Amino acid sequence: MGYNIQTIQNLNAKWPSLSAETYLGETMVTTSGQDVVDSLGGRDLNQDGSVINLAIVGSSRFYDYEIFEKAIENWVENNGYPDLIIVGGASGVDYMAERWADNSSIEIAVFTEEWSDPTRSLVDTGRAEAPNTLTEKILKGASHILAMPSDTSKWTRIVI
Repeated sequence: MGYNIQTIQNLNAKWPSLSAETYLGETMVTTSGQDVVDSLGGRDLNQDGSVINLAIVGSSRFYDYEIFEKAIENWVENNGYPDLIIVGGASGVDYMAERWADNSSIEIAVFTEEWSDPTRSLVDTGRAEAPNTLTEKILKGASHILAMPSDTSKWTRIVI
């Protein structure tokens, strides 16, 4: 996604630690998950009278978007529309939550800064685990949690 210099300046005023990187000749703007939570967390962004900062956690090896979408739509029906989605930046559930937030025009905080390899993808590539601080940051920023664990979801069970 390309941004002009005015857009970068506007975003930089909103998030002071914003960085611009050059990627294949285009300027790509990156913002840390913590910056997004600090800036947008706790605010009624969709102006529905409630604040929902929804952390979505789950297996990095769960890839069925149809099941994921049904689960989150059911959660929204029962709890309300989130103002902010918070994820850890892993594959699987985290990646699908990013896609859902983007498709639903919901702000999202992705804690890619917690990973030694911040590359995001749907499929688990076997990269090393993020540090324990990732879980702490996700929980600190969230008002609500949607957990989608599997039998082997170590960190999802810790969050629960």
